[in-house]
Amino acid sequence: MALAGLLAACGGSPTLKSDWERQNEARLEKEARDPVPAPPAFPRKENLVEIALRGATGFRFYVDGATLG
Repeated sequence: MALAGLLAACGGSPTLKSDWERQNEARLEKEARDPVPAPPAFPRKENLVEIALRGATGFRFYVDGATLG
């Protein structure tokens, strides 16, 4: 019970900032405004190119050929 009260008292206070947060306020504000880019499209099976690596690992490795320039 005491731990829950302590966590409730400490959590959620917007005025408490760490030293790092105070030193990087401009960076944090910029990152909050910038949209998060969409993840890349999942590779299509027909575009996968198998690559050989040295050593007998027993694994097969592929690269999405559509991303190669």
